[in-house]
Amino acid sequence: MLGELVLANQREAPYQSASTLPLLFPPFPLLLPLPLPLRDPPSPPPEPCTARLRARHPADDVVNPPELGIMEKLMPRVKHGRYILLPTTEATRGHGTHSLPKIWGRHLADFMRELTPAPSQ
Repeated sequence: MLGELVLANQREAPYQSASTLPLLFPPFPLLLPLPLPLRDPPSPPPEPCTARLRARHPADDVVNPPELGIMEKLMPRVKHGRYILLPTTEATRGHGTHSLPKIWGRHLADFMRELTPAPSQ
């Protein structure tokens, strides 16, 4: 549900600044009202990356919802990259899954094996 809300907000106001939001409470009197972006402005596409990369992301992450499609858009630019969307299970904890190696550890082990040079003969 929250992921859908993020998508809707991004569609309707992708680069909304704080200065355009309604004021819900009086500002602290010593702070000057400064227009600050709520999101970083869009950056130019990165140059193609040649590093080896494995990006893993839990499907139930509500902080950075996969429904935004950011990884699917950018990963083709990574020549030796692979995006792994971890399925939602009883063991995943949304954004907190990043600190549960039992969920993603095997992907890291596979990646490390790929990086290890084969013994010379």
